[in-house]
Amino acid sequence: MNHCRKWLAQHYPGIPTLTTTSTSEAARLAQEHSGIAALAGSHAAKRYGLEFAVKRVAPEIENQTWFFVIGKPLKKTTQGTHTTLILELPHKPGALARFLLTLSKNNLNLTRIESRPIPGQFKHYRFVIEFEGDPLSPQGIQTLKIARKHAAFLQVMGHYPYRHFESL
Repeated sequence: MNHCRKWLAQHYPGIPTLTTTSTSEAARLAQEHSGIAALAGSHAAKRYGLEFAVKRVAPEIENQTWFFVIGKPLKKTTQGTHTTLILELPHKPGALARFLLTLSKNNLNLTRIESRPIPGQFKHYRFVIEFEGDPLSPQGIQTLKIARKHAAFLQVMGHYPYRHFESL
């Protein structure tokens, strides 16, 4: 909703807004209660039988949602994969650079990096890192072995086949 706030204020000034857990939940609420509208995509509108009042409320933005499946231990694969891990490094100059250099030296391409503050630890960050490659390949094993030596915390969230999906 953040990217639509300006549009809402301009077209519906003074109307209260409610943040929900998902666009699907917003659409469900709009279906169940008259007088409520939802900012939701066409899939949610179709699912809940809603009509569009306006089709485009904000400039097109890149949006990606992550889903994690928690389950059995990782299995080695021959498919092209991406690996996602969570990493906490010492709060020292160059700590992140050294980890990224390890990826490079092992020919693993970084595809995503995000930093999040660690709750209760002022100025300390947790990194969500994604790279092209299998954590069970020789390069992945070597990278994670080195990272574990220097990381305060390291968790491989998973690895998965990667495909680029065109807009639906």
